[in-house]
Amino acid sequence: MDNIDKLNLCVMEDDEFQRKMLIKMLQTLGVTSIREGSDGRQMLKIVHSEKVKPDIVLCDLNMPKMDGLEFLRRLGGAYQTLQLLLLVRWIVSYLLPRERLQKCMVFNYWAQ
Repeated sequence: MDNIDKLNLCVMEDDEFQRKMLIKMLQTLGVTSIREGSDGRQMLKIVHSEKVKPDIVLCDLNMPKMDGLEFLRRLGGAYQTLQLLLLVRWIVSYLLPRERLQKCMVFNYWAQ
């Protein structure tokens, strides 16, 4: 993949094993700029303190302290030009009210 090493990625997952495995896979693909966090609050602090706009955010939606949707809502508020694509399992998309997704500036999503 061309220019994958130029991307800024955020990986947000409260399960440390899953987070580390995902980061390892991304590094194997050539991604070099990866910020990681275990919940939305921690990741917001990292993003704001480093002042780096993420190109891609991979996040768990169900986490303690601040869930993934609240994180995306706040991130979208900080970066008005941020484009969001939400990939979720079908059961999650069925349980998420469309109004809550729209508050996160997610107007279209793909459920697998």
